Amino acid sequence: ITQLPGPNVAGIDTAIDGAGNAMVVFAVIKLTGILAYASRCPAGGAWGAPTLLSALNDKGGVGVAGDAAGTFVVIWNDAAGNVQAVTVPPGAGFGPGTPVGASPSRRLLVPGKAVLWTAAGISTEPV
Repeated sequence: ITQLPGPNVAGIDTAIDGAGNAMVVFAVIKLTGILAYASRCPAGGAWGAPTLLSALNDKGGVGVAGDAAGTFVVIWNDAAGNVQAVTVPPGAGFGPGTPVGASPSRRLLVPGKAVLWTAAGISTEPV
């Protein structure tokens, strides 16, 4: 058993690709805000060290989805309440977040695209 998140976890999500590789994202409450982290586990392997994705004053709201080919997309809410997203191809590192819209009431993630349901309607944003 590998314990990843520390105390004060404010949200968690997981996804598994077609080859059995997994990714977990979680948010941890800190004095400055809610920090979003991600960690990977290759099929049959061990969890890697968590990578900080968000800025120090972001708000959590984490989510992750993966496809059969091993691409994952991760989202979190930034300090302004907007959704940040990053697409992670197989074997690649985490890049910076891309703003994809206002914090939605519902969201669906597919690699390369975030589908957001907000009060203004439905939008799709590339990530």
